[in-house]
Amino acid sequence: MQEIEKPMLKLRPPGIITITIVALLLRLVLASWAGLATDEANGVMIAVSGDWSDMLLHLKNDGNAPLFYALVKLIDHELGHGDRVVKALAVLLGTITVPFTYVIFRSILPRPVCLQLAWILAFCPALIRYGTLVRPYALVSMISLASSYFCIKILTKDSSRYWILPYGLTTALIVYTHYWGAFIAIGQAGLAVVGSVRRWFGKNEIINWLLGVALALLLFAPQLPTLLYQLQHDMSPWDTVRRPLALIPSFLPGIILDIGARTTFIDQLSTLFTNLLLVTAFA
Repeated sequence: MQEIEKPMLKLRPPGIITITIVALLLRLVLASWAGLATDEANGVMIAVSGDWSDMLLHLKNDGNAPLFYALVKLIDHELGHGDRVVKALAVLLGTITVPFTYVIFRSILPRPVCLQLAWILAFCPALIRYGTLVRPYALVSMISLASSYFCIKILTKDSSRYWILPYGLTTALIVYTHYWGAFIAIGQAGLAVVGSVRRWFGKNEIINWLLGVALALLLFAPQLPTLLYQLQHDMSPWDTVRRPLALIPSFLPGIILDIGARTTFIDQLSTLFTNLLLVTAFA
C-alpha cells in the first residue's frame, strides 16, 4: 500500500497585531519607570501647572510648540497626575507608531514588505529610546508621516482637491507639535519643486499642493507671534548658532549613532546596524 503523505503544516507569518504586541512589550520593558528625566519633568511641569493660559505662558518662555503639552494636560486632567501616567502615554504613542506606519504603507506596498517594515520599526533602538520619552517625538513622527502621505496624494496625477484639507491640517500640526517638524514641510517643498522641474507633477497638482501649503500657513498663523518671541529669547544651543548648516556636523553622529545621548557602545552599534538595515531595505 502506498503511504498517504500528510500535508505539511504551513505556519503563517505573524501579522501586524502580533508585531504591535511585541513592540509594546519591548517599550514597556525598556522604558525608564524609575522617574522622569530633566527634560521630561520640565515638560510635564509646564503642561500641568496652572490653567491653559498658564501653560501657554510657560511654553512661550520655554521655547516649545504646544500640541504635545496640551495632550499631556488633558491626560493629567482625565487620569490624574503621576509619572507613570505620562510615561504610559509616551509608551502608547511610541507603540502606535508601528501599526500606524503599517497602515499608511499598506495602501501602496505589498503586505509582506509592510510587515518587514513593521518589524524594523518595532525593534528600532532609536524609536524605542525616543518613543518612550515624555516628549513630542513619537507624536511628531506619526503626524509627519501622515503629512508626507497626503503630500504624495495631492501631487498624484488627476488627484482630487479633497486631499488639500488633510494635507494642510497635518502639515500645520507637525509644527504645532515640534518646531523642527518644519523641516518635513521644507523637504516636501523640495519634492514639489524638483517634481515640477522634471515634469513629474502637472500644473493642477502643484496648484493643489500650494493651496494645501496656504491652508497650513493659515492654520499656523496664530502661533507665529509666540514663535517669533521664542526665537528671540530661547538660549538653547541649537538656537544660538549663526548658520543652520553649522548644526549638521553635530547632528549627523547623533542620527546615525545616537552619540549625543551618551549611550553605550552596544546601543550605538545596534542603532548603526538598524539604520543600515533600514537603508538597505529601501535601497
